[in-house]
Amino acid sequence: MLSRMTKLLVLFGCYDLEKKEAAPEPGTPAASQYHRPSWATHSGYAPSPPSDILREGQAYTGPIVDGLLTCSMTTTYRGYRQGVIASLMNHDTRSPDSDGLIWQDSQYVVTSGPSNSSRGTFGAAKISAEDGDPLKLTLQDRGFFRSHQYDVLTASYGGELPVTLVGTSSEATCSLVPRSVVETYTKRAVAACKPGMDDLAARVPDLQAMDFGRQVELDPRPNIQDVAGLVGWDDPTVRGLVDQVEASDERFQTALGEAMVAHRPQMGTNAELGGLFVEPAVMECARFGYRKHGGWTDCGLEITWHQKSGPDEGHMGLFDGAGGPSYSSFSWVEVDAEDDAEPIYTAKPTDRDVRVIVPIEDPNPPYQLRVTDGQEIAWVAVSCTGPRCS
Repeated sequence: MLSRMTKLLVLFGCYDLEKKEAAPEPGTPAASQYHRPSWATHSGYAPSPPSDILREGQAYTGPIVDGLLTCSMTTTYRGYRQGVIASLMNHDTRSPDSDGLIWQDSQYVVTSGPSNSSRGTFGAAKISAEDGDPLKLTLQDRGFFRSHQYDVLTASYGGELPVTLVGTSSEATCSLVPRSVVETYTKRAVAACKPGMDDLAARVPDLQAMDFGRQVELDPRPNIQDVAGLVGWDDPTVRGLVDQVEASDERFQTALGEAMVAHRPQMGTNAELGGLFVEPAVMECARFGYRKHGGWTDCGLEITWHQKSGPDEGHMGLFDGAGGPSYSSFSWVEVDAEDDAEPIYTAKPTDRDVRVIVPIEDPNPPYQLRVTDGQEIAWVAVSCTGPRCS
């Protein structure tokens, strides 16, 4: 069974069902990339290892198999700056703000080094190498708008570490973190996930909260990402933690849908918040089309409201009976009084009557409209009228 989120991702082409048919070989960057969750915030096939383990590299002899490599770099590079714009893009005026990309095959892990420094230490999990295999480290100077690659360091692995990688203006000495050290750090990082996992499991939907009570004070995802930085996303322990997060999200979404269904009989057909008055919210399925995501649909939700006075900003969201957004929440939508057939999206409500048509696909789910003036929240039940209503 696919989760609700997976179904939505499939609907919008963000998720390929065929992707899960054949997983890459475990212990490889490709496997880590394959199991990377959608909420991961890093670039590359795995997060950067925690900074404190980068000092634990030691000498090693033999083939490297799914190991954690750490490289200490020095450079004489002094920046790429030509004019004001270039100075902004690479804002350091002395030494670079280096990011290090350690490559394995055609994929990499990026580690952010210190700012304005000629030195840096970088690391990557899931590195494998045999005698004669290439080792590669790319250095970039971080900027406000983009980074500038300033050196590529390479060496051939000779079966022993440490090994020195050499570039045009830089060199790096790379060694291996012992597996026993990685295991110790991993156990510590896994333990740090527990408080956040407990918080996720304890969530209860709140229809009067802007996020429905979805957010928690201790989100375990950053801690899980720390674990993945040590062993990759394909590690069984990491996959188990990710599965727990997804199961918790699924349970919360189911409970939220049930709360919405239970709350529906208490909803009115209009709402008034301060100077904002919204009425009615009626589904119309007409013979003419409404523009939707580059295509067309023949159903639209018609909303009218009048902004008498009050806040400068507000928000509306349309939700189906199962607790999920219908396409997405949307900011205030305004239609010109002279031509109300073409929606114009704005960030603020207006001080006059407004009529809105929101394109939708299915007229029959028990939709709810959530309206807020930034302080209070009101719910309006949405009924269906027209020939396609069941």
